Amino acid sequence: MDYQEQYQNYLAQAMAALEKACGRFLPEESEVCRAARYSLMGGGKRIRAVLVLSVCDMLGGSMQAAQQFAAAVEMLHCYSLIHDDLPCMTMLICAAAVLPATRRLAKQLPCWPVMCC
Repeated sequence: MDYQEQYQNYLAQAMAALEKACGRFLPEESEVCRAARYSLMGGGKRIRAVLVLSVCDMLGGSMQAAQQFAAAVEMLHCYSLIHDDLPCMTMLICAAAVLPATRRLAKQLPCWPVMCC
């Protein structure tokens, strides 16, 4: 199996693990959880999750456990990106191709300061 095939295999496992984690920890009924899902499932290389899965495979560990850890690592990474954006909700995010979850929600929650694009 070449590198691209391995990467795609690990990526598919990571995405499946993320979908399962979203179903368990981020219910669709909650606005905050929908925003977290929006950011988490918005795409990306998922390199952190792929590294978790590939190292587990290399060391002969449990892939089922590694998939849960891979999803957790991606969720923590996504949280750190959202948390990093919160203090600086400025005009700079207007140039983004996809609005961050914090900006999408800000229009619905009047208690958050919002700068209009």
